[in-house]
Amino acid sequence: MNGPHRERFTRSAGTALGTAIAKRSAPSAWPTYVARQPVYDRDRNVVAYELLFRDGADATTASVVDAQAATGEAALTAMADIGLDMLVGGRRALVNVSRSFLLGEQVLALPPDRVGLEVLESVEPDAEVMARLRELAGRGYQILLDDFVLTRATLPLLDVARFVKLDVRVGADAALLHVQSHLAGADVRIIAEKIERPEGVATCRDLGYHYFQGFVFGVPQLMTGRRIRAGRLTVLNLMNALARKDATIAQLESIIVQDVGLSVTLLRYMNSAAVGLSRRVSSIREAIVYLGTDTIRSFAYLVSLTAHSQEPAELARIGMIRGRMMEMLATALGHDDPPAHFTVGLLSVADALLSVPMDVLLDELDELDDSVKRALVAREGPLGDRLRLVESYELGRLDQLEVAGVSPYLLRDAYLRAVEWADETAACLVPLDARAGGRDPLRRAS
Repeated sequence: MNGPHRERFTRSAGTALGTAIAKRSAPSAWPTYVARQPVYDRDRNVVAYELLFRDGADATTASVVDAQAATGEAALTAMADIGLDMLVGGRRALVNVSRSFLLGEQVLALPPDRVGLEVLESVEPDAEVMARLRELAGRGYQILLDDFVLTRATLPLLDVARFVKLDVRVGADAALLHVQSHLAGADVRIIAEKIERPEGVATCRDLGYHYFQGFVFGVPQLMTGRRIRAGRLTVLNLMNALARKDATIAQLESIIVQDVGLSVTLLRYMNSAAVGLSRRVSSIREAIVYLGTDTIRSFAYLVSLTAHSQEPAELARIGMIRGRMMEMLATALGHDDPPAHFTVGLLSVADALLSVPMDVLLDELDELDDSVKRALVAREGPLGDRLRLVESYELGRLDQLEVAGVSPYLLRDAYLRAVEWADETAACLVPLDARAGGRDPLRRAS
């Protein structure tokens, strides 16, 4: 490659994209936390883990200001940042749910075969709550009653509950006798919680409790994940699109792929939620098709509880440019599956954003197609070839571009159009509350 072509490529490598790649801004991922406390059966086998909100690495108790946000944070950390397989294995995860979380769309983002809903004692069992609990039980969710105290008002809850948790610090026999007569013939299991002394376990066993939980078995174990932040406005746009009955898969995909954090979170979430997936997915579009719009809607509501209002980081912008450029090249050159090309380009920066090796990150995404994984880890296969081509263009590696045999004009046009698209998209993602007279509809009132 000689003359004007070489000069043009040299100039392109000196663009803001090339500079950003060379200098690599700090990762925009941050640590997330959740504690897990086991529940044991009568043979001391762990049968479930209760997930507890934690707001920092040194937190030993839950400091909750907003119960709905705390539930959302704990659930998203478990589902996407760590993964249910890593966090609870084949056991059930028990998630505390407030009234607002219970009645909201986001609760449906929790897979009923893997998650139990632990209704907080502060939830008043009015007609709306009871109708919702019956609906959720009909969907297959196991309903647990946390710190249950039997009163005339709470009695109807026993009709929908599979498990009742009793605080035995007030006396295991008194707590049990108070509800035992109302459970006769019901398919309800009783969990003794807040057991603090070894003799308390034996007492609860003798009284007929089915399961056991408390500090006597150890303090809750803190687990840590990492998350690339999803943009608040991107999530809002997704929720608005999902509110329309005529929303198409292509429209939903076009919104999600604007945000690397949202895309990675979706793939991780799918890995926790997926059951019986017959084939692996190779793109964000296939993930949307597999999960369906109803699940995507619930996922969006869940993410909205934790989304931030910052502009995309430079590394995320690089991923957007790579994805768009790879997609356009695949279309122009007649390659199969342009959406898979976009996904590879978009995810190619995820390791840098999360500060973890790519192979470690992809180990968490079991449902991602092997061709995508090979491209991201080793730059192998057709997708890997195209990713190497785009990276070579970014860095001005002219010898590798010559070997690829792709028209320099096609590469230049694809790159410029990808930069234009990424810039336009980033401009749209300036938070609403940063615009004149704007207000962020997802921001909770303080």
